[in-house]
Amino acid sequence: KWYLKAAEQGHAPAQFIIGVSYYSGKGVIQNIKQAYIWNSLAATNGVKEAIEIRNFLANELSPSALDEAQESAAKLYKKINSVG
Repeated sequence: KWYLKAAEQGHAPAQFIIGVSYYSGKGVIQNIKQAYIWNSLAATNGVKEAIEIRNFLANELSPSALDEAQESAAKLYKKINSVG
């Protein structure tokens, strides 16, 4: 809950933790698309470990699911960074 609140406010390490959680299924239902979205945000915000994971996850998604995940990540990034 708290990691999600921090991630939604732009905290990159929390975004990474959320992404890893979605990938592993720890604390949430496993969801590769959500894992990609959150790792993409973390990578964009400077978490180097998230870059490798994001790239790995891109290969795990179908082309259409990857397009959707990239679009969702862009929208979420815009939303997070326009707050305030």
